[in-house]
Amino acid sequence: MSTKLSNDVEVELGGETHLLRANLKNATAISRQFGGFDGAVQGLLNSNLDVYQSIVKTGIVTAKNISTDDLKEMVWSAGMNKLVVPLSKFVGMCRNGGRDPETEDDQAPDEGQAGNGAAG
Repeated sequence: MSTKLSNDVEVELGGETHLLRANLKNATAISRQFGGFDGAVQGLLNSNLDVYQSIVKTGIVTAKNISTDDLKEMVWSAGMNKLVVPLSKFVGMCRNGGRDPETEDDQAPDEGQAGNGAAG
Protein backbone atom coordinates (compact mmCIF):
# COMPACT_ATOMS: atom_id res chain seq x y z
CA MET A 1 0.00 0.00 0.00
CA SER A 2 1.18 3.53 -0.76
CA THR A 3 2.11 5.84 2.07
CA LYS A 4 -0.71 8.26 2.94
CA LEU A 5 0.13 11.86 2.10
CA SER A 6 -1.60 15.03 3.30
CA ASN A 7 -3.37 15.34 -0.06
CA ASP A 8 -4.86 11.82 0.13
CA VAL A 9 -8.40 10.81 1.04
CA GLU A 10 -9.19 7.31 2.33
CA VAL A 11 -12.08 5.26 0.93
CA GLU A 12 -13.21 1.78 1.93
CA LEU A 13 -13.64 -0.51 -1.07
CA GLY A 14 -13.86 -4.28 -1.05
CA GLY A 15 -13.06 -4.45 2.66
CA GLU A 16 -9.78 -2.54 2.22
CA THR A 17 -8.74 1.06 2.67
CA HIS A 18 -7.66 2.73 -0.55
CA LEU A 19 -6.22 6.19 -1.15
CA LEU A 20 -7.38 8.86 -3.58
CA ARG A 21 -4.67 11.42 -4.29
CA ALA A 22 -5.48 15.06 -5.03
CA ASN A 23 -2.89 16.37 -7.48
CA LEU A 24 -2.87 18.50 -10.61
CA LYS A 25 -3.20 15.54 -12.99
CA ASN A 26 -6.26 14.16 -11.20
CA ALA A 27 -7.80 17.60 -10.66
CA THR A 28 -7.47 18.40 -14.36
CA ALA A 29 -9.00 15.06 -15.39
CA ILE A 30 -12.00 15.49 -13.07
CA SER A 31 -12.55 19.12 -14.08
CA ARG A 32 -12.45 18.26 -17.78
CA GLN A 33 -14.68 15.21 -17.51
CA PHE A 34 -17.46 16.96 -15.61
CA GLY A 35 -17.24 20.49 -17.05
CA GLY A 36 -15.65 21.81 -13.86
CA PHE A 37 -15.64 20.76 -10.23
CA ASP A 38 -19.22 21.93 -9.73
CA GLY A 39 -20.28 19.31 -12.30
CA ALA A 40 -18.48 16.60 -10.35
CA VAL A 41 -20.08 17.70 -7.07
CA GLN A 42 -23.51 17.87 -8.72
CA GLY A 43 -23.02 14.31 -10.02
CA LEU A 44 -22.26 13.16 -6.47
CA LEU A 45 -25.33 14.98 -5.14
CA ASN A 46 -27.44 13.41 -7.91
CA SER A 47 -26.21 9.94 -6.87
CA ASN A 48 -24.85 9.33 -10.38
CA LEU A 49 -23.03 6.00 -10.14
CA ASP A 50 -20.88 6.77 -13.21
CA VAL A 51 -19.60 9.91 -11.47
CA TYR A 52 -18.70 7.98 -8.32
CA GLN A 53 -16.92 5.30 -10.32
CA SER A 54 -15.06 7.82 -12.48
CA ILE A 55 -13.84 9.91 -9.56
CA VAL A 56 -12.55 6.81 -7.76
CA LYS A 57 -10.88 5.51 -10.94
CA THR A 58 -9.20 8.86 -11.56
CA GLY A 59 -7.86 9.38 -8.05
CA ILE A 60 -7.04 5.92 -6.74
CA VAL A 61 -3.36 5.18 -6.11
CA THR A 62 -3.63 1.90 -4.20
CA ALA A 63 -5.41 -0.38 -6.66
CA LYS A 64 -2.87 -0.86 -9.43
CA ASN A 65 -3.86 -4.48 -10.10
CA ILE A 66 -7.63 -4.05 -10.03
CA SER A 67 -9.39 -4.02 -13.39
CA THR A 68 -11.75 -1.18 -14.27
CA ASP A 69 -14.73 -3.53 -14.12
CA ASP A 70 -13.71 -4.84 -10.69
CA LEU A 71 -13.16 -1.29 -9.45
CA LYS A 72 -16.61 -0.27 -10.67
CA GLU A 73 -18.10 -3.27 -8.84
CA MET A 74 -16.24 -2.31 -5.66
CA VAL A 75 -17.59 1.25 -5.83
CA TRP A 76 -21.15 0.02 -6.39
CA SER A 77 -20.83 -2.56 -3.59
CA ALA A 78 -19.49 0.04 -1.15
CA GLY A 79 -22.63 2.11 -1.71
CA MET A 80 -23.00 5.77 -2.49
CA ASN A 81 -24.06 6.70 1.05
CA LYS A 82 -20.71 5.46 2.35
CA LEU A 83 -18.68 7.18 -0.40
CA VAL A 84 -20.36 10.58 -0.76
CA VAL A 85 -18.39 12.23 2.08
CA PRO A 86 -14.89 11.04 1.14
CA LEU A 87 -15.48 11.66 -2.59
CA SER A 88 -16.83 15.15 -1.88
CA LYS A 89 -13.76 15.84 0.25
CA PHE A 90 -11.50 14.55 -2.53
CA VAL A 91 -13.14 16.77 -5.17
CA GLY A 92 -12.91 19.70 -2.74
CA MET A 93 -9.19 19.08 -2.29
CA CYS A 94 -8.71 18.90 -6.06
CA ARG A 95 -10.52 22.22 -6.37
CA ASN A 96 -8.39 23.74 -3.56
CA GLY A 97 -4.88 22.99 -4.84
CA GLY A 98 -4.57 19.65 -3.05
CA ARG A 99 -5.39 21.11 0.36
CA ASP A 100 -8.37 20.34 2.54
CA PRO A 101 -10.66 23.37 2.19
CA GLU A 102 -11.98 22.81 5.71
CA THR A 103 -8.56 23.29 7.31
CA GLU A 104 -7.39 26.06 4.96
CA ASP A 105 -3.82 24.96 5.54
CA ASP A 106 -1.65 27.09 3.25
CA GLN A 107 1.12 24.53 3.07
CA ALA A 108 1.61 22.88 -0.31
CA PRO A 109 0.46 19.26 -0.53
CA ASP A 110 2.99 16.46 -0.43
CA GLU A 111 4.64 15.50 -3.69
CA GLY A 112 3.65 12.02 -4.76
CA GLN A 113 2.75 9.68 -7.51
CA ALA A 114 -0.25 10.42 -9.65
CA GLY A 115 -3.49 8.53 -9.25
CA ASN A 116 -4.11 5.39 -11.19
CA GLY A 117 -6.25 7.04 -13.84
CA ALA A 118 -5.71 4.11 -16.21
CA ALA A 119 -6.97 1.12 -14.25
CA GLY A 120 -7.88 -1.84 -16.39
